[in-house]
Amino acid sequence: MKKISKYLLLMSLVALLAACTKEKKIERWLKKGVGEWQVTSFQSKHYQNGVLQSDGEIIYFGKYVFDEKGTFFMISYNDSAQTNVGYEAAGSWTNSKDVIYLNYKDGGVEEMKILEMKKDKMKLEYNSGYSEAEKYINTLFLEKTD
Repeated sequence: MKKISKYLLLMSLVALLAACTKEKKIERWLKKGVGEWQVTSFQSKHYQNGVLQSDGEIIYFGKYVFDEKGTFFMISYNDSAQTNVGYEAAGSWTNSKDVIYLNYKDGGVEEMKILEMKKDKMKLEYNSGYSEAEKYINTLFLEKTD
């Protein structure tokens, strides 16, 4: 009887730990409430053939919205009042313990590495470019809005 009790206790602890994995914490954290994240800063480094060409902050007005159904919406604006829409995109999202995967409806996929997570802030990094010889490393700073 003691062996069964110890086994049940051990299995309960394993189930509890599995439910509290970092992936699940990130998932709950992203979509907490509405899951709306305002971009507060956008920095980009441009490399050509491995040589840094430019490094600076880009003026960017936009936000990401994550929901509990695993869908996301991203919008960028042409103005700080956020009234003139410049670009919109949507799709589905998933995450691992250190990456948010955005699967765009048009077929594109973006891996956003989670560099930092705080209560209502996060810092993400993703790569873009036209070829292996030319790439951009982009860093997004986001704040949760309610």
